[in-house]
Amino acid sequence: MSGCPATIEYVECPICFEDMHKHPTAVFVGASGARTCRHFLHKECSLDVLETKLCPLCRQPFEGIKDVPDFRTDLEGWFELVDFKNSGTLDPQEVAEVFKAQLPVEGRLLDEHLVELWPRWDIDGTGVLTFNEITHPVDGLLVYAQEAFGKVEKPEPPSIQESPKEWFKYWDEDKTGRLHKDEVARALIKTFKISHELVADLRLMLENLWCVLSNGMDSIDMDEFGKPDGLAETVIAYLPNRTGVNTTSLPIVSSPSSSAAGPATLVGPPLVAKWRCAHCTLINESDPGQPCATCEQCTEDPLIWVE
Repeated sequence: MSGCPATIEYVECPICFEDMHKHPTAVFVGASGARTCRHFLHKECSLDVLETKLCPLCRQPFEGIKDVPDFRTDLEGWFELVDFKNSGTLDPQEVAEVFKAQLPVEGRLLDEHLVELWPRWDIDGTGVLTFNEITHPVDGLLVYAQEAFGKVEKPEPPSIQESPKEWFKYWDEDKTGRLHKDEVARALIKTFKISHELVADLRLMLENLWCVLSNGMDSIDMDEFGKPDGLAETVIAYLPNRTGVNTTSLPIVSSPSSSAAGPATLVGPPLVAKWRCAHCTLINESDPGQPCATCEQCTEDPLIWVE
């Protein structure tokens, strides 16, 4: 499982794509209890990568996870955890990272103004913030942050069924004219409100569709996305929708009525990933990263499909 770089910019969990501040957060720690990398995830989502023992964003090894305290109830514990360098102070990067993880801030706005605002909080002018500066009753960092940074709410996305190109432009937030695979995954999960348990299934489905429909590119433009039998139409065929598109004949999806308000659900037998061994040609039904069941050799970048 790999994280989506876009989630850092948009202040979202790299696993479920929900806003970071909406759920309890956690960090990865080593055997000593010290943080192993700078990244924050939703606590529930961090449990999904415990088996790999690798951060999904930077691939740094870890031994366990640690809850990020709520500064309103455990300010000292919060300060100690945020102090990544264990210096007894917080620098601008540490502050930006935890604000994005725990507060309803607008990430880009915070990044743009942090340098300008820092002297207001840095009362002694050292370039870093002490615990006392953080908690100052008038010019304290936490008091100001909660009052000043409100997240700008975006309108609902256009319908991918009725206006696939408008949907594409809505999610092309960096205005490059192309969407990368992780951006498409994020957009689909948020559009269809895919439940946490089914995110892995969606990623697997998209991985296989991408191999066929992206012409071997790591991103897709609006014309490719919206053309007949392109990625948009194929996705519509595989996912539930709210505008009456008939998906009842497809084995892996259910089609709720247009008035349904709940999250999308995939039904039927679970998706099974298959891949062909490059050495003995056996078709395996195991993790593509594992050795072949017959010749016990690994295949680098095998062709994967689902049934």
